Amino acid sequence: MEKVNFYNVFISSPSDLKDERKKIKDFIDSYQYANKNVRLNGILWEKELAATSGILPQQLINPTLLKNADILIGLFSTRFGSPTENSESGTVEEIELFVNSGKPVVLYFIKDKDCRTTTELGLEDVRNLEKILEFKKQYSTKGIYKEIELSELLVHLKQDLDYNLQSILNQENAYNNDMENNKKNIANPKDKEKEILTANIESSETKYRGNWWADDSITKFINEDLISKGFGNKYKADITFYENLNKILGNNNDYTDDSTIRILKSAKKYAFNKKYGHFEYNKDLRKVSTIWAKKIKDRIVQLTNNNLNAMKIFDVGGNYGQELEDIFGKNILKQCTVLDISTDAIARGKKLYPDIQFIDGDMEDPYKVDSKYDICMCLRTIQSRGAFRQNVIIQMDKILAKNGLMLISIPNGYIDETNDKKIIHGLYDHRIKYMQERRPLQLARKISDKLIDYEYENVGMETLDTEVLIWGIKK
Repeated sequence: MEKVNFYNVFISSPSDLKDERKKIKDFIDSYQYANKNVRLNGILWEKELAATSGILPQQLINPTLLKNADILIGLFSTRFGSPTENSESGTVEEIELFVNSGKPVVLYFIKDKDCRTTTELGLEDVRNLEKILEFKKQYSTKGIYKEIELSELLVHLKQDLDYNLQSILNQENAYNNDMENNKKNIANPKDKEKEILTANIESSETKYRGNWWADDSITKFINEDLISKGFGNKYKADITFYENLNKILGNNNDYTDDSTIRILKSAKKYAFNKKYGHFEYNKDLRKVSTIWAKKIKDRIVQLTNNNLNAMKIFDVGGNYGQELEDIFGKNILKQCTVLDISTDAIARGKKLYPDIQFIDGDMEDPYKVDSKYDICMCLRTIQSRGAFRQNVIIQMDKILAKNGLMLISIPNGYIDETNDKKIIHGLYDHRIKYMQERRPLQLARKISDKLIDYEYENVGMETLDTEVLIWGIKK
C-alpha cells in the first residue's frame, strides 16, 4: 500500500457563513490531491470543541484546534465577527495567529452573498463592512486573499489547497532530508561537522534541560542496571531492544544465551519501573488539557457505533490504569485489561482499580490472554526508545477481534518544569537531546501506513493537543 499523508485544515469565519463552512468541510473531507495520497480533516470549532464552563471558546480554540492545524481557510462576507479578549474578531485573531506562526492561510472575501444595495443596509451592517474593508487593507500586500463570487468558492479552494499542500510536502521532504543528513553526521562527527549539525538543529528544534522526560532515559536506566550486574555499559540508544540483545549475544563470552536474555530483559523491566513505576500524571501534558479524554472517547464512539458497554478493551502500556478511567469512566472498568512491563505500576493499579485485570508483560511479546478484544489501545507508549513498532502492532493485531478497533497515539508534547511549566510540543529525542517538533506526526504517518499495509479499514489520524491519534478497523 502507498503512503498516506494526513493534514488538518481549520475553517475560520464569522457566523453568517454557516452554510459555506459546512460546504467547505464536506469538500475538504472528500478532497483528493492529484496523484498523491493526501487526506484532509476539516476542522469546525463548533463541532470539535468540548463544552467547558468558565473558559471562553477562543481560549480553547487557539491552543488546541488552531495549534494543531496545518492550513487555515478564512472567509468573510457581510459580518466581521464578535470581539475576543485579544482582537476585534475571533476570525481575525485566528488568522493573525496562523500568519504569525508561518503556516499557510487561504483567505476569501465573498462579494455576492448579500445582494442588498448600500441604501438597504442598516447601521450595524455598514459598520461590519467598514471593518472588513479595513482588515482587507492590512493584508492587501501579503498575497493571501482573493475576492471571489460564491459560485466560484470550491474551484478556488481546490486550486489553493493544491498549491499549499505542494509547498508543505516540499518543506517536509527538505526537512526529512536534513534530518537524515544530521543522523549520518551524528555517528562520528568531525569538529567542523559537529558545529554545522548543532547550528542546524538549534535553528529548527528547541533544546531543553532539567525535566524528567529529558533527564530520565530508558537507555540510561538499562545501562545502570547492567553495570550493577557487572555487564558493562553495552546497551545502545540508536537501535531497538532486540537488536541490542542480538549484538550483546554476539559479543559476549561470559554468559550463556539464556542468562544474557534474562539479564537484559530484567534490566529493561528495571528501567521502566524506575521511569514509570511511580509516574505522577500531574507532570504530564494531559493534566493541563481539558478535552483530550473526551476527544479520544468521542472518536472511539464514532468508530464503534456507540456500544461501549458491551465491549472488551485492552490497553497496552496502560501503566496503573488511570487513562482508562479518564477516557471511559468507572462503569466499564470490569471490561478492561491493562498490559504493562512495570511491576510497580501494576501493583499500584491493582490497589486503585481492582476491577481492571492487569497483565505483567512486554508490548513486543505475545500477550497471555484467552479471548479476543473489541478495542486494543496503545496510547503514548509505542514510541518508547528501543521498541520496534511493527512488533507491537503485530501483537495487538493478534488479540483484536474481527471488526475491532486498533487505537494508537504518539505523545505530542510535555510540560517544561524549568520554564514556568510552559507547554512545549514535539517528541524528545534522548540521542541528540533535542525536542523534535515534527517527530510525532512523522511517527503517526508511519503507523498509519503500517495499518494500511495490514489491510485495516477506515484508517485515520487526528492531532490532539496532547498526542497524535491513529486508528484503523480490522477486517
